[in-house]
Amino acid sequence: MRIKIIILIVLVVFAGYSYAANLSQPPIDRKMPIQTRQYLKEIADKNNIFEVTTTAPNGSRRGKKGEGIIYDDSGTLELWVNYDGDTTWQKI
Repeated sequence: MRIKIIILIVLVVFAGYSYAANLSQPPIDRKMPIQTRQYLKEIADKNNIFEVTTTAPNGSRRGKKGEGIIYDDSGTLELWVNYDGDTTWQKI
């Protein structure tokens, strides 16, 4: 039973690390329709949205509505999401 729990914990940790990586831009293939290329580029752009900052974003940083930022407060990481498309950010 302990081995199953250890394996589960290891899998969860590795799954978390796998989602932390940035997606690379899609390869440019001239045979691919332009709509498909644009769609793949949008996916890559929207999945690479987290930036780590050491300044609290609320009131001091503009952003797009729904954009996320990781705020590093001396080792404590917090997720902030833009609320209105301007400078209002909400801590999650």
